[in-house]
Amino acid sequence: GMATATATSTAAALGVAAPAALMMPSPAEVELAASIAVAGLAAFATLAVGPRLFRGVSGSSGSSGSNAVPMDLSALKKGGDGKDAAQQQPVAQQQQLQPLELGAEVVAGVIFALGLGLSGMTRPSKVAGFLQVGWPAWDPSLPFVMGGAVLVAMAAYQAIMRFKIMPKPILCKNFQIPTSSLIDRRLLAGGVLFGAGWGLAGMCPGPALVASVTGSPHVLAYVGAMAAGMLLETRASARWGARK
Repeated sequence: GMATATATSTAAALGVAAPAALMMPSPAEVELAASIAVAGLAAFATLAVGPRLFRGVSGSSGSSGSNAVPMDLSALKKGGDGKDAAQQQPVAQQQQLQPLELGAEVVAGVIFALGLGLSGMTRPSKVAGFLQVGWPAWDPSLPFVMGGAVLVAMAAYQAIMRFKIMPKPILCKNFQIPTSSLIDRRLLAGGVLFGAGWGLAGMCPGPALVASVTGSPHVLAYVGAMAAGMLLETRASARWGARK
């Protein structure tokens, strides 16, 4: 990304001319960030109570009423032992939790989008001001944004994977952790293309999707080209795999 932005003078093309200074966040920005964090924690805490509510409702309905049965009696009438019905119960419970899981994903996405906007990551001029080496208005604040995000994610990852503070997510069956550590030509080529696009446009996919709500032609063109590239890669990979 830095090589591409420097070679193509992306910061100059975006008009990043004012001298950049590394400044501490204002009290209003700190208050806004704290409010977002507290609201997010409150939302996740509310969603975490959901499974207990579902179990309480199902337990009370199972213990009251003459029509409530713990498992499917038709299996017993046919000579079965009720194992199929017992196996279906966890599936039904997981289906009940799907709205809560979707809600958690929405909350996480909103917090992520607000964080990108608050840190300035949705402004291509800010990103290009860091990526273009030697630019008079070089902006050194971007690594602090990335570093803060990595520290928070690393602490949570290590707490879960190494210290086992949670055996599984509250609203899912298990943690979806990548298992592949293969470094091949596809990964390297994709990284080079990603960096080149980042340096040319001053945006990466996440901030671009957030910034697209502004209706900026620059951002919308980037998002459209990104979607076209994803479609092209999917079809090319499918055709290449079919030939093998």
